[in-house]
Amino acid sequence: MGVIKWLAIFSLFLVLSLGAIILIFGITSSDEPGAEGLGFIEGSWQILMSTIDPGAMVGDGPVWAFRAVRLITTLGSLFLISILIGTISSGIDGKLEELKKVVRVF
Repeated sequence: MGVIKWLAIFSLFLVLSLGAIILIFGITSSDEPGAEGLGFIEGSWQILMSTIDPGAMVGDGPVWAFRAVRLITTLGSLFLISILIGTISSGIDGKLEELKKVVRVF
């Protein structure tokens, strides 16, 4: 259970730090002249949505800085999900081994 807690903390850190990067660099999601930066709350929201659904990048405008941040988000979330799947898989394998030992006793 400790690994899952650390994955949640790292996910929160990923979303908030990339939201801060959007705020600091004034990254926009639109290439329209005079477009303002997304800000911390909206930037973090956009990052959270791309963490949950990487396919949400389809509607992004042609702003390369925003695309780069979303790419980092997608790669980070894939990394976290692969760790989560590996943790669950090893937990299931451990339980199956315990069950095999119990069955052999009987």
